[in-house]
Amino acid sequence: MTAVAPQGVGYIAVWPAGSPRPTTSVLNYRAGEFVPASQLVRLGAGGAVSVFTLASSHLVVDVTGYFVPAPDAVGSGRFVPVTPHRLVDTRDSGRPAAGGVVRVAADVPDGA
Repeated sequence: MTAVAPQGVGYIAVWPAGSPRPTTSVLNYRAGEFVPASQLVRLGAGGAVSVFTLASSHLVVDVTGYFVPAPDAVGSGRFVPVTPHRLVDTRDSGRPAAGGVVRVAADVPDGA
């Protein structure tokens, strides 16, 4: 997740689609900054996550891997890395408004 040139002070929250927005942020930003942060997010409704930005900001969402179920809590191989790829870049599709929510299809297999 990256905030790109936000128009004010604010934060970004990410959570499973269809669930209530959390009270914690993934990253905080000031006007004009480029701020990246890594985040593990469980998939929600329709295999998607929701992203909220307090101030109007471009958002970049990339996926680098996912987790799959394992037979036990210490089983190896639960994380499946993928070639990093971009799911959303609002520099192409338009900046979300302040307080806006963008729903992102996670682009990983069912059950991940």
